[in-house]
Amino acid sequence: MPRDSSKAEDVVARMRSRRGFSVESLEMAANLDPEFMAIYDAFSDAARGYSRPTSLPPKTRELVLVAMLASLGNEEGTRVHIAAALKAAATQDEILDVLKLCCLTAGAPAFLMGCRALHAHLTEGPEVRVSP
Repeated sequence: MPRDSSKAEDVVARMRSRRGFSVESLEMAANLDPEFMAIYDAFSDAARGYSRPTSLPPKTRELVLVAMLASLGNEEGTRVHIAAALKAAATQDEILDVLKLCCLTAGAPAFLMGCRALHAHLTEGPEVRVSP
């Protein structure tokens, strides 16, 4: 149960408006600790270039995030950022190349999980416990 449901709703609304979607796990975290998630959201915005300029174009940022999340074994995050990478003009081949690099650094399980996430996106669409 949230400590302050109106604060949690505000944080989730901000995430949705900035990103165009909200991931269920982030919403759950906001309900548990809206103050922390407000700080997390501000940090995330800065890192992604939403609140300040960055030297990486959106497509590159999203491909890097795909690689990092796949390497960590985070399938939900990998699917979300595969969708964002494709929206930022990345190709399926570029995403596959990034996942192949993950195989070198994080092993075959990361590569295979990333391929599963890409296949799911291509066959089921971008929906992965993501709230519009």
